[in-house]
This record gives sequence, structure tokens and C-alpha cells, in this order.
Amino acid sequence: MLSIFKEDLLRYISKEERSRDITHWKMIRKVWSENALWIIFLHRYGQWVYHDIRVPSLRLILKIFYVMASKIINILYDTHMDLRAELGKGFYISHYGGIWIGPTRFGGKMQYFPRRNDWCWRKRGISGNSAFRQ
Repeated sequence: MLSIFKEDLLRYISKEERSRDITHWKMIRKVWSENALWIIFLHRYGQWVYHDIRVPSLRLILKIFYVMASKIINILYDTHMDLRAELGKGFYISHYGGIWIGPTRFGGKMQYFPRRNDWCWRKRGISGNSAFRQ
């Protein structure tokens, strides 16, 4: 989960900043300052909890935290990303409000294709759900 989120985070860091040494502190500050990264992190966290955690009691505790955080994000930022949505590495959201992504695959190929492409971005006025097919 963290390696994929790191790819997402690198999309928010400029090329000039990437050419210099990127410290963990700079990455933490970037996550704190970009609300869209909170949304992406929560989605990655939710997928990790639902798909990768195998211990039932630990999964239940982490799932409760995810559900509460997801509701808060939905209310504060008017944003929802379905856990069945498969986001490629380096997913970028240019703003943080009014985003509703349903159970599809982003990054070029939709849900009926076997692989997903990486480095996709969403911008204002575009929603994603299973009705959008390429």
C-alpha cells in the first residue's frame, strides 16, 4: 500500500523538488497540505484493510477506523471513492471537492480489461462510474 501511495505522492511534488533530495519530512508536509492526497490515502488504506488484512479481529478494528474516516471525508470534501475502484499508481486529483468515483478501473482501461494503466488524473467536472467505458 505504501509503495503505491508513494507513487501518488510523487505526482504532487514538482520536478524541481524531485531533482533535489526529498526527505520524509517534506513528504509528510506535502500530504498534510494537499487535501486530495488525504482522499487518495484513505482509498489506498481502505483497499489494504479490505483486501490484504487476514486477521479478523485486526481487520474489524481497522475497518471501523476506515468507515469513520470515510464518512468524515465524504462530509468535509464532498468526495467518495468506491473501494472497488482500481486506481493505478500515480493517481492525481487536481482538486478535492465533488469527486464521486464508482466501481471502475481508472488509468486508461475500464473494468472489463485485465490490466490497469498508471499515472492517471481526474479534474473538475469529471465523475467516474461504471457508465464511463472506453
